[in-house]
Amino acid sequence: MAQPATVPGVYAESLLAVAEERGVIEGVVESCQQLSPALGPEVVALLDDPRVGPAKAKSVLRTVLREAHPLLLDLLCLLVDRHRLREAPAILAEILRRAEQRAGVVRVAVTTAQPLSAALRQRLIAAIGGQRVQLAVREDPSLLGGLTIRIGDCLVDGSARRHLKEMHQRLINAPVADSLWAKE
Repeated sequence: MAQPATVPGVYAESLLAVAEERGVIEGVVESCQQLSPALGPEVVALLDDPRVGPAKAKSVLRTVLREAHPLLLDLLCLLVDRHRLREAPAILAEILRRAEQRAGVVRVAVTTAQPLSAALRQRLIAAIGGQRVQLAVREDPSLLGGLTIRIGDCLVDGSARRHLKEMHQRLINAPVADSLWAKE
């Protein structure tokens, strides 16, 4: 299924295609992982300031990030030239997401009412599909019981809270026959 073209998606796909063609995808992804936390909104705003100018911003990027992969540095400089540096954090996140997708990694967010046992954790991983599942588990007592599983945009809600809400709605919306009421 084709993904809609977004600015981060287009730049991410382009960089990954060039990195794959040159056989340096691991180095580019590693540089993205290291750079992502450091390239916050404050840093981007500083470099994107018109008073700094594109030449100085690119010089600062090349000096500070000299250890980063050259393809990633070239991308960041291109973003400066195209006045899109503010998109850099989203582009880096998209690069990492698409690289994981290409590698077959599946990120799964599980929310449970109670702590998840190791056995149930393994059953979930096996049911989802194998070795490349990265499970992020958090507890939310408001679920009352059961669990929710999110894989990408798909949410499976098997919580007791949802079931109780559905039962409540069915009871409220159930038709009531007049014959149930006593007539005086």
